[in-house]
Amino acid sequence: MRSLLTLSLLTCVLLGHQSTADATMVKCKGDRGSVVYQDEPCKPGMELRNFDTDPATVSVVPGSPVAATPPPTAQRTRTAPIPRRASEEKLSSGK
Repeated sequence: MRSLLTLSLLTCVLLGHQSTADATMVKCKGDRGSVVYQDEPCKPGMELRNFDTDPATVSVVPGSPVAATPPPTAQRTRTAPIPRRASEEKLSSGK
């Protein structure tokens, strides 16, 4: 009976706990002019953008329709192979 009460209490605590999915995203100026994205507030004067108050814009570029079948390709014809010349033998100097 005691374990059932503990389990019920633990379930209520976990269900009532706020999720971390609504975390803050902040763009800050880092050392030597670099850019740092973090979930904590920036140092004073280092904040470049707060995505909670100024969300990022999303642009959608329409694509061209995709053809159902690829266009036909030209058939390649094979030509007769070119006969190779016999390699010339080098004469030794007899040394």
